[in-house]
Amino acid sequence: MAVTSGQEVLFNSLIIGTLDNGEPSKEAGYTQAMIDNVVKGIVLKRRGLPQNIANAMAFLQSDAASWITGTELTVNGGGVYKSKMPAS
Repeated sequence: MAVTSGQEVLFNSLIIGTLDNGEPSKEAGYTQAMIDNVVKGIVLKRRGLPQNIANAMAFLQSDAASWITGTELTVNGGGVYKSKMPAS
């Protein structure tokens, strides 16, 4: 897409990790033990906040990112995890 878009459009992807969104996690079936297990695999030892994602998006939209295109920005606190949710 970045090649096709040329100079007119910057085309980047934002890849996000697990977020601490409060009650919706518990409503979705995550237990505290499941959440703690996920956090063990994150270098920064916490789940991200929606503001962390907003900050990354703001950066990609700013003049500071004017020479960045065709890339994936991973915002995950240094962790990769596999979902512990039961398959439905």
